[in-house]
Amino acid sequence: MNIHRHTESNPAFFTFLPLLVVLLLLGCANSLDSPSQSSNGTWTVSGKTTLIGALNPLPGVTVKCGGQSTMSGTDGSYELHGVPEGVQIISAEGPNCKPYSKSIEVRSSTKHFIYLDFNGTTLSGYVSNILDGPIQGAAVRIGMLSDLTDQAGRYEISNVPLKSDSLIVTHTRYYSARAIVSPSGPDSHADFKLQRDTVISGRITADQYVDQAQPYSVFINARLALANNGYIGATYYGSISKHIYINFDFPAFMKDPGVTLLDGTLDLCTDGAYTTIGYDVYAVSSGWFYFSLTYNQQPLVGLPMGSSTGTSATGPRYETVLNAVGLNQLLSNYRSAGLIYGLVIQARTGSVISRNYYSMRSTINQPRVSFKVRF
Repeated sequence: MNIHRHTESNPAFFTFLPLLVVLLLLGCANSLDSPSQSSNGTWTVSGKTTLIGALNPLPGVTVKCGGQSTMSGTDGSYELHGVPEGVQIISAEGPNCKPYSKSIEVRSSTKHFIYLDFNGTTLSGYVSNILDGPIQGAAVRIGMLSDLTDQAGRYEISNVPLKSDSLIVTHTRYYSARAIVSPSGPDSHADFKLQRDTVISGRITADQYVDQAQPYSVFINARLALANNGYIGATYYGSISKHIYINFDFPAFMKDPGVTLLDGTLDLCTDGAYTTIGYDVYAVSSGWFYFSLTYNQQPLVGLPMGSSTGTSATGPRYETVLNAVGLNQLLSNYRSAGLIYGLVIQARTGSVISRNYYSMRSTINQPRVSFKVRF
């Protein structure tokens, strides 16, 4: 006997199957903790720190939120674990940045990007020289920031931290300069005057001598006579004076107190072989004109500028009659009065030797004055 089994499908079973799968999955999910949420209802807040408008991340930023604290890494990323659910204040403090603070709502693991505003200023100014004017190509540096001056001598450095620091200016032709600056506000300004050394020749403006033996005569010759002896007629006297007067100009820029006279000399050249003679140099305290200067019409004598000795000479040679000490005294007078009246050179009493020097009217070996200055 053949027995046939007939199995019928149950439509309700297939209807129930998808629902069963969903319930099983939900049950599994509820049986495990979420990977970003701890058992006490806290979450993870993470993100990156960067400057506003900058492409590169900002490392070393301290980030705080919900009682948790961390520091952003080299790529600017940070993670705060265990941040309580709800409205929290997230804050950040970065190097040379303005403090950051913002309210965020934490309902799940939260991504929050922090954009910090740089707490700095734009520092600008001009680099120049008293004589040369604007200096192009000077390197201006503060901290790790720097710039080169343009044709107008101007520099501009952005994002300078608001703190005291050394501002250093260098150039191959000039002495370096350094100053402590304290930038403040959105824009700060600092100018520099760089200095260099050079030797400059002055200009002899007048020279003449007077002779006691001829008290009313004017001597405008190619020679300047210096003596403390001489003849009146056929009679020799050991106290007949011949004084030399000489005047020169300081270059106008030396009136600036920022110019330093480092060295300098006023030199006269002998016109032949001479033995030793001593003399004293004085400032002249009133004006004189070479076309009317005589022994009986000499200007007033001022402060002593120094004493010197003309050593023996075998032939023409330059001798220094005034050095940097005396020149600095005259420069001080020039800066206060705007001019100098010149110098008078007098042979020392007791000298029995006379000697002649070339004057500015000579075609050779004229008087000369030079200055080594820093400006």
